[in-house]
Amino acid sequence: MKAVVLLDFWASPFGQRCRIALAEKGVEYEYREENIMGDKSPLLLEYNPVYKRIPVLILDGKPLCESLIIVQYIDEAWPDRAPLLPADPYARAQARFWADFVDKKVRPPYADASHEFDSSPLRITTVFDRIDFPSPRNPFFFLYRETDSFAHCLICSSCKNNCEETVCSQHSLTLVFMYQFHDCGNRLWKLKGDAQAAVKEEFIEILKLLEGELGDKKYFGGDAFGFVDIALVPFVCWFYTYETCAGFSIEEAAPKVVSWGKRCMERESVANALSDPHKIYEAVNVYKKRIGIE
Repeated sequence: MKAVVLLDFWASPFGQRCRIALAEKGVEYEYREENIMGDKSPLLLEYNPVYKRIPVLILDGKPLCESLIIVQYIDEAWPDRAPLLPADPYARAQARFWADFVDKKVRPPYADASHEFDSSPLRITTVFDRIDFPSPRNPFFFLYRETDSFAHCLICSSCKNNCEETVCSQHSLTLVFMYQFHDCGNRLWKLKGDAQAAVKEEFIEILKLLEGELGDKKYFGGDAFGFVDIALVPFVCWFYTYETCAGFSIEEAAPKVVSWGKRCMERESVANALSDPHKIYEAVNVYKKRIGIE
């Protein structure tokens, strides 16, 4: 292996963050594609035995996990090239806040995923303050976490038969947005009709908050492309899927965010890292069929 190796998946926005950061710093590395929908590679299991997911950055045999942690490490390990975080401590804290906001509010349907199955029903309490995940064997729901700070995200493909309190009224992954319940950070993908409309409204509010932070700046950090931009820009290639599945225009809802995304795409580091939006959409449709959601 090279001195720097990245275990990744082509459509993962979390892995794309790492690729962008490495490119911005001019770091040479070996890319290793992982099959996150199938058997985990021995290398992935060896270097991320805790969460068993991508991305993993391996440096001279030493692993680093979790995308934002990896990006911050890259910035600190190569400080003489293209700083990604501001020098001012307050500005650095603000950048970390908005990157964390992106992590908690925006996610694609299968990035950095692992399947968990169970024969017992998924139980969701009426106050959304507790989610029970019994022993792994049931094909009724899909679960993943990319960060270790917030509770599990899930797609329930059979809620009306299995939930004591039905949150998902219908079962189609037509909106690939995360919706945050209560302050525990549990988020569900909403589906059709009123449920979809509610999540769409929530997502538009998220976009407007991001627009407010962006303001008239070129990038979130000002004139310099940096940490918050890297955290958010991989989701630009998911915009087509969001719009097609939910039937709305992100450009109408958040024109500044769309313009910012186009500026970011002019950077070689971003253009080379991001996936084709139509391929993302095709992959989402394949994924929906795979888990039995039409």
